[in-house]
Amino acid sequence: MSPCLHNNVRGVGGGVPGLGLASRLGRSRGACSRGVRARAASLASPPVTTTSPSPPTNKDAGRVHLKIDGTWYDCTGWAKAHPGGRAFVELLDGRDASGVFWALHGGRDVNGEAAERLAKLPKLEMPPSAAQGSRSFQPSGESAELSSAFQELRSYFETNGFFERNPWQEAMSFATTLGLYVVGSYMAYNPATFAPPLAAVVLGVAQQQGGWLGHDMIHGKGWWCRLNRRIPALLNAFDSEWWATKHSMHHSFTNTEGRDGDIKLEPLYYLRPPSESGRSDVTGLRRWQHLTGYPFYAFTYFLWRYRSIDCAVRRRDWGMLAMFAVNAAWLHTLGAPVALSSIAVAGFLCGAIVTATHQVEHMMSAEDRAAIEAADGGADDFVAVQFATTHDADCGSAAERWLWGGMDVQLVHHLFPTMPRYRLHEARDITREWSAGQKMPTHLPNGGGPLTYKASPPLDLIRLNYDVLEKNARA
Repeated sequence: MSPCLHNNVRGVGGGVPGLGLASRLGRSRGACSRGVRARAASLASPPVTTTSPSPPTNKDAGRVHLKIDGTWYDCTGWAKAHPGGRAFVELLDGRDASGVFWALHGGRDVNGEAAERLAKLPKLEMPPSAAQGSRSFQPSGESAELSSAFQELRSYFETNGFFERNPWQEAMSFATTLGLYVVGSYMAYNPATFAPPLAAVVLGVAQQQGGWLGHDMIHGKGWWCRLNRRIPALLNAFDSEWWATKHSMHHSFTNTEGRDGDIKLEPLYYLRPPSESGRSDVTGLRRWQHLTGYPFYAFTYFLWRYRSIDCAVRRRDWGMLAMFAVNAAWLHTLGAPVALSSIAVAGFLCGAIVTATHQVEHMMSAEDRAAIEAADGGADDFVAVQFATTHDADCGSAAERWLWGGMDVQLVHHLFPTMPRYRLHEARDITREWSAGQKMPTHLPNGGGPLTYKASPPLDLIRLNYDVLEKNARA
């Protein structure tokens, strides 16, 4: 990370006022809470052994093997039926996928269904030979220690209800978001009283908040989130299935070229210099991307709508397409100027916010990441990679926090994506203190030092993003 990024980092380490993390994790809260440490220890990966990988055999060809909580599973058959797609499972072949598995499925205590399905998969008595003996499949002590410590942190959040939905908070989220749609529509229907540009701004903010609401519902677990999973289709004409797959890849392979679709932005944005990417990447747009970058964010929602329609048509999901039609009919009643302008406002707000939290941090190619993981026996580096590739916004007011919709706490969201967004700020204080006592594994970029929680004020973060675009424009 460049010196200018380090100089703008705030809130690294630091204690939670009034109570240290050690006290929080050790504090009794009923019989279940008293067993947090013991339960976390029992879930940790087993001690590193000296068992050598089995010799390659023909029957291993084309098989998919994942390691979760110290046990290797044959996921070949499950990959074909995986709701998130076969490719997603296959990309994790030969790796410890514990961190990403429990993050996306809601955790051991939150989603018993995932645990039940996992238990039914065929288990291997020894490490797989898919890599033909080229890996030891024995993660280093650093990775194992960090994984174990993170499991304890997750257990604390699970035990203390951080993943539970609060009916009042849920009602407020829906009421404020839908209220903006109603108010903005009323303003658009009365142009003699309210200026159309004002209506477009209100509706743009409404659609941005609708995106945050849908994001929370798609990530969440339980009957309430399942009921509202398709609300993005009604509010913004976004395909929930397309978005869920795309976003799961982003969480699992953050800032990894070729896997994280959120950084595949060429030819509008180039986030790595040609000397690193190995491509020429010399275009007229690249030279000016620091100037055109933020205006181009206005096209974010238009692009997502297009891709949503394309994916829904390919799947022949008529229910999803019917919701898109309802959204299109509503936009038609607003009039083209207000409708199109509101989508542009929403796209700009969303794009400007979500991109900065990752674009200012380390980027890597898929080959680089595979080499790093292979060097450490396919270690579970989910936690370390999130710290290396994420930079929070340290919002100073309630209004800023509301506008950012929980995306200012991007790192905690990536670590615990199923956690309701209104619990993220409290969880950040605890996670920040926890991270101060952890180390970045040495086999990762900038490894060997502390696990640094990076956070900057929103304007500083946006300025950093501009600097990254400018640096790569001139590379």
